[in-house]
Amino acid sequence: MSVESLSDFFRQDTGDQLISFHNGQWIPRAQFIRDIKNRLSRYQQQSGADFALYHEATYPFAVDLFALLLAAKKVWIPGNNRPATAENLLRQGCRLIGEWAQYSEVPQLVDGVPEWNMSIMDRGQLVIYTSGSTGQPKAIFKTVAQLEAEINVLEQCWGDKIKHAAIVATVSHQHIYGLLFKLLWPLMTERCFYSSLYLSPEALFKAVASQTCCWVASPAQLKRLDEQSPWPAIQMATAIFSSGGALAADVANKIHQYGRQSVIEVYGSSETGGIAWRQLCVDSLWRLLPGVQLKQVAQEITCFSPWTDGAVRLDDGIEWRNNGRFKLLGRRDEIVKIEEKRLSLAEMIQVLQQMAEVETARLMVLSGKRERLVAVIVLSPHGTVQLQRLELRGLIKRIREHLCHYFETVLLPRKWVFVNRLPETQQGKLDATLLRTLLNQDRLRYPLIQQIDFAGDAVRLQIRVQAALQYFDGHFPQQPILPGVTQLAWADYYGHLFFSIQRGFSRLEAVKFKKTIVPDTIVTLSLSWKAEAGTLYFDIENASDAFGSGRMVYDAIP
Repeated sequence: MSVESLSDFFRQDTGDQLISFHNGQWIPRAQFIRDIKNRLSRYQQQSGADFALYHEATYPFAVDLFALLLAAKKVWIPGNNRPATAENLLRQGCRLIGEWAQYSEVPQLVDGVPEWNMSIMDRGQLVIYTSGSTGQPKAIFKTVAQLEAEINVLEQCWGDKIKHAAIVATVSHQHIYGLLFKLLWPLMTERCFYSSLYLSPEALFKAVASQTCCWVASPAQLKRLDEQSPWPAIQMATAIFSSGGALAADVANKIHQYGRQSVIEVYGSSETGGIAWRQLCVDSLWRLLPGVQLKQVAQEITCFSPWTDGAVRLDDGIEWRNNGRFKLLGRRDEIVKIEEKRLSLAEMIQVLQQMAEVETARLMVLSGKRERLVAVIVLSPHGTVQLQRLELRGLIKRIREHLCHYFETVLLPRKWVFVNRLPETQQGKLDATLLRTLLNQDRLRYPLIQQIDFAGDAVRLQIRVQAALQYFDGHFPQQPILPGVTQLAWADYYGHLFFSIQRGFSRLEAVKFKKTIVPDTIVTLSLSWKAEAGTLYFDIENASDAFGSGRMVYDAIP
């Protein structure tokens, strides 16, 4: 039985209702309430109004979320827990709760019975971040009432289809799509959710076994399905949802052919919430969700719904068709200013992708004393061959010459990074936070990154150890060399950036420094993270020399 509000959920007395599957155990409602009250006692004694919450697993996130809301705290929900994100939240006056490595707070257990006041929940407020894929992530304020209104529409549209299926996801609750579909919707409708974030459909369907489930996914994950994917299990799902971008027609057709599923795509954003939906195998046009209105004046399109504060401008263009349905035309050109000159990022990306050497490109603007444009390039097979032939400087020169046919020199990117694939968030979107962190590093403390190769729980960085690094000063006067402790610090720093290391450093093992690194040497730093053993492997080398290697072991934080 569904409820109209989260307050109603907490007022119900259904102690045996299963809430979540977490750490190999089913969690009943009675335990969920006990866990919330335990945390509530702590948070009611905490000063401050703003708390930033991050957990990988959904169940502990849910416990802390509702404890904080019932303690009348404003809950900030960032998309990741990287150091730059933590530092930004701390500057805004937030206290960090959950998995934040050295930044995390653990409130002390206090005596006494917590005040269990449901009316506080109705006034709750959350702060959710946009993906930041085309700029800095933007904080969006949402009330609990707005989220409840959207959940009631989701149930109206698809409650009968998904029935009483358990909700499993390959997207995170740290974004509004996962927060609504993976956590809040099942809670308000007496469905259970699987707490883990699964990185692949194989792991997901292995975990649920024979349990009837509904899969909450993203386009980036669905496009990776192939002949070896668990199609019999996919066929048994009551529904598959996708959001975060439009699903390609060939992907939708493949899932329909092999999985007998018509994926339900939901179009929206952090600012607007859900706007429209479609099933591409049935109809390529989008239809508005109940209660949503789009209004167009000239080229400006605004969205109105029960879960937004007034009008919200859309970044996408649309083409209206019959019966209020529409076709998405894609994101409108984003215009930025470089040296006081206007530049369309979409236009430059299109020009870059015309080159035989470039498979995909993204552009980012970095702020500082002046605006700097950075190009992140995924090379085609032809481009990889050209990189080997021309080397990095020669390939960049060729790309710049191509751009000069279309743009003034002052508008060209000042920095170039080549990657084997664009890094993605758990939502399958461009991980702009990771890229910005890498591109905005202090050039006196960190090397210049030229290439990045991602491979699961491993990453390879081609870096230039520039002469301007502070570590060369006085070490040594006659022949500067890079200290071994700096190499260890870099391995630890980049390990935390690329992998989810939620443990404290314990010890070094098998560390060897085989040859000294002098200024302006180009090396490859290879990192591999073994989560089960809590071990980070590092290796520093180039085509002719091996410089250093070893292991860093991290013990669990108490």
